[in-house]
Amino acid sequence: MTQTNNTRQIFVACALLALTSSALPQTPAKSPSLGVFDIVKYERSEVFAGKLGNRVSEKLTLKQGEKTYTLSFGRYHTRVSGQTSKPFCPGCPIEIKKGRIVKNEIRADRRDVIQLHEKDKEKQ
Repeated sequence: MTQTNNTRQIFVACALLALTSSALPQTPAKSPSLGVFDIVKYERSEVFAGKLGNRVSEKLTLKQGEKTYTLSFGRYHTRVSGQTSKPFCPGCPIEIKKGRIVKNEIRADRRDVIQLHEKDKEKQ
């Protein structure tokens, strides 16, 4: 009797362990940002594109410590999906949430680059 009881308890404990480990949501680990950079040079060109608003291309020269990087965004239109993007402020710090560094070039999407002074305004 006691051996059957012990076996049953071990079986129930293993079943509960399996259920709890599979039932809990697995949150992905957050990848760290590339860091905070200072804008040294900012080039922005806008060309009228009819119903789509303006076609914008941007190129930033960034500095972090002693290293200098370039960051270019693909051309985008200002009236797509009702979303607008503000120009960057030269000299302001920015944080790049996602992306990668290849030699002296940073590859990231526009939505992953955040001006820190705008981030502070959102908190207030």
